[in-house]
Amino acid sequence: MRQLPLQHIRQLCCVPFRGGHLNATSASSGNAYSMHRNFARQANLRSTVAQARKSLMLRELASGKADMKEDDDDAVSKLEWESPLDIVRYPDPRLRAKNARIAVFDESLKQLAAEMFAIMYRDEGVGLAAPQVGVNVRLMVYNPEGEKGKGREWILVNPRLISSGKGTESMEEGCLSFQDASIDLYIRGDVSRPNTVKIKAQDETGAKVSLSLTDWQARIFQHEYDHLQGTLFHDRMNQEEFQKVKPELIFMEKLFEKHNPDVRVQSVSQQ
Repeated sequence: MRQLPLQHIRQLCCVPFRGGHLNATSASSGNAYSMHRNFARQANLRSTVAQARKSLMLRELASGKADMKEDDDDAVSKLEWESPLDIVRYPDPRLRAKNARIAVFDESLKQLAAEMFAIMYRDEGVGLAAPQVGVNVRLMVYNPEGEKGKGREWILVNPRLISSGKGTESMEEGCLSFQDASIDLYIRGDVSRPNTVKIKAQDETGAKVSLSLTDWQARIFQHEYDHLQGTLFHDRMNQEEFQKVKPELIFMEKLFEKHNPDVRVQSVSQQ
């Protein structure tokens, strides 16, 4: 079946429905048959309009327009933060907070991304999400090479995970929010993730980006995307792997509570 252009579907969705009029006192077998055909045509029209509306909705979802409409109320039109930025460590509640869509594409966004890259390289990471520096917006940066001047630097704004492949692989992961070089603490654990993902996002200028990522880049994206969803990498570990890192997580929780006694955190102690 040929797919209708969007403008035709919109026009079709606006077709008014006029119901028939039935005069019981004057209805004969002939005009009753005619009215039956009229009602059948009206039923077909209702079905066609419903299908057109559904098709329009699905196509807008695929293009990202529906998501934009749904989330625009929570979008930020001004980016604010205090420099210098630094890594937010587990279990800081900002790592679990909701992250707002970004609706501003100006120098402040580019500056934020630049500062995030600088921190990522300093701490020898390959990816970083904005909540990891205490800015709760939907922004991630990554460079699969993890070294300035090598590889490609990606800035992904308002990223969305469109689909993931069926094949998965387990690999050891670390996280800049789960380490502290001053006390030689580096939490690592195996995490299973899909090998391939398809994603949509915007770049620092607001232009649309569509990517098909595999293997290492797919893993980096999924790890940073999880941060934007308030999900942390130990949430993805199986029970056996989680039990291995649990003592270190509890140690970080106690360390955080010592310096922030009035801040409530989500603890793993009861898991």
